[in-house]
Amino acid sequence: MNTLHIGENILKYRHGKRITQEEVARYLGVTKASVSKWENAQSFPDVTLLPQIAAFFGVSVDELMGYESALTSDQIQKIYHDLCKGFAAGEVKETFVIANAYIRNHYSCHPFLNKMSTLFLNHYMLLETKEEQNAILEQIKKMCSKVLSESNVSLERQLALSMKCYADLALGHPEYVINALEPLAGPEDLLMGNQTLLIQAYRDAGKTDKATTYTQVYMYANIMSQVYHSMTYIGHNMDNATIAKSTIATTINLIDLYKVSSLNPNLTAQFFYVAANYYASVSNATETLNMLDKYADSVSELFTGELGLRGNDYFDKVVEWLDSKNDSEVPRDVHLIAKNAIEVLDNPVFSFVQSTDEMKRFKTRITRASEILEKNNK
Repeated sequence: MNTLHIGENILKYRHGKRITQEEVARYLGVTKASVSKWENAQSFPDVTLLPQIAAFFGVSVDELMGYESALTSDQIQKIYHDLCKGFAAGEVKETFVIANAYIRNHYSCHPFLNKMSTLFLNHYMLLETKEEQNAILEQIKKMCSKVLSESNVSLERQLALSMKCYADLALGHPEYVINALEPLAGPEDLLMGNQTLLIQAYRDAGKTDKATTYTQVYMYANIMSQVYHSMTYIGHNMDNATIAKSTIATTINLIDLYKVSSLNPNLTAQFFYVAANYYASVSNATETLNMLDKYADSVSELFTGELGLRGNDYFDKVVEWLDSKNDSEVPRDVHLIAKNAIEVLDNPVFSFVQSTDEMKRFKTRITRASEILEKNNK
């Protein structure tokens, strides 16, 4: 354990909150002189005051004391592998005892608690009785709850939440998992990594319709994400014809397979525009016009239907779910949308195909579709 820094931490937190020693003393029921002595390392607060002081400053007791685990990532990995060897050798109870000794010594090391939670999840079923197994699962929940309540590191918290949910499912509490994950399953959080846990919780709770809906939603989100990230990948490989062309072809196959142009025409319009830019950069007139043709199709599809995300016969649960969340906002300045859709075709990169009959037809199609859009939104 490192040297404790209670006094200097009290001073730091007090300055951070811009409060006086008198205010701290009044809250704790001590004298100003006591607070002064703490901050000057002349004495330490009574141990019974530590939780109150920590609560006053909004930190954990360990943070107040300046405690930090001395474990490095390599040390955590070594302990983990050594304990795995103990389980593999059949020394199950003995290994849990050793692991708990480590945990007691490093209870404020969040990465270590997460690693031990992973270890316990992978080995709790080796215990002979259900009572022993459940005790370990409850311990996992306790360790994960500590990480969730104290850690400011997003990845640590996400891992702890996942393992806590795994433990709840194993304990037969799918409703706990639903309560924990459902509020996080908005449109902006579709790919956070706990989809399978939430779906399994719905199944375990007998909510098969919910399980079906969320399975569809996550499939839908992953498909849209694939199309979106393909645009970035094309941009990264403008000088690599093999990868750029392969990415375009593969993504078009995905778009055609799942009919993405009808589900999210705004996204496919962006993709085909990026693809057209690539082919224009290598002066391939045929493919540039081909991609712009698909761009015009997507824009026309967007303008002649609902501006938001859509479903179809396959993804029949998606729109209902999105509507229930009320989080899918649609741009309302339809005139600006229509104007921009045509103006982007005047990009200088397309100058070598600007005078073609095909380009003129694309602009005409978009103009006619935009007139429908403006009429429908008056």
